Amino acid sequence: MQKYTATLTRDIIEKIRITSTCMITGQEFGGYDVDMPMSAGKRGFKRLKDAKAWVEHINAAHGSNTAIMG
Repeated sequence: MQKYTATLTRDIIEKIRITSTCMITGQEFGGYDVDMPMSAGKRGFKRLKDAKAWVEHINAAHGSNTAIMG
């Protein structure tokens, strides 16, 4: 299986959203944001489409060339 890589060129802090859902009613409770530090280095992806989407998202949020393919 082919593995695709993308590289984070510098350390960043990404915001992620945490939500909870009631297993009985399916009602979604309020969510909250959490800081997720990410260190520079390579990340592996199974699909090229996922790697490209990740690079686009990181660059849009943190500036050009923060993440690159390869």
